[in-house]
Amino acid sequence: MGLKDDLVSILTDEHCRSMDFTIAGLRVNGTGLREVATYIRNDRIAVCSRDTMSTPGRYRMARDEMHVRSDLHDDLDDSNKRSLIVHEAVHALADVRAHSRMTSIQTETSGFIAQAHYRLKYRNGRTWRSRVAIFQEALAVVTTKRLHERSGVTVQWNDYAALRQAIQQHPNYRDDDHNAPAGATGVRRHRGRRCRL
Repeated sequence: MGLKDDLVSILTDEHCRSMDFTIAGLRVNGTGLREVATYIRNDRIAVCSRDTMSTPGRYRMARDEMHVRSDLHDDLDDSNKRSLIVHEAVHALADVRAHSRMTSIQTETSGFIAQAHYRLKYRNGRTWRSRVAIFQEALAVVTTKRLHERSGVTVQWNDYAALRQAIQQHPNYRDDDHNAPAGATGVRRHRGRRCRL
C-alpha cells in the first residue's frame, strides 16, 4: 500500500466512523472524514511524501495538499501517528466544506479534539497521561463531553476555554494570529504539478 492508501484506511476505519461532534459550526464525523478520504483517493487533495518532516502529517490549506512522512507506513499501529493524521484531516474537512468562518484557534481546537477522540477510541477507551497541556486539555474535552460515547454533541465555546489557552501558550502556536481566518476556502481544481517544496 502507498501513502494515499494508508491515509484512506485511517480515515475510513471504525474509530473515524464512530466520531460525531460539532464545533464552531463544523460537523466532524465519519461521513465528513470519509469525504476527505474520497478527495484524497481522487487526487483532489494531493498526498505529498516528505522525508524530513518532524510530524507524521500536515495539511496545507492554501495548496490543498496533505504532506505525510514517507515512513508513515512503517508504524501504522502507532495511535499517536494515526490520531495526528485524523487531526490534519479535520483541517482538510473544514477546507472541503469551505468553512471560511473558522478562525485559526477554532480549526486547531477541532483538530486536537478529534485527535484525542480518535486516540481514545483506538486505545479501547484507555486514557493516557501527557506532559503537553494541549493533549491533556483536548482529552479533558472529549471525556467531559463524553464525545467518545455519544453522537451529535455540540462543543460550545466555553467547553474548550482551557484547550484554547493551552494552544495559545504552546511555542508552535504562540505567535499565530488566533483570530485570523484559518483559510478554509474550499478545495480547488488543480492543473499542473503538485507537491512542490
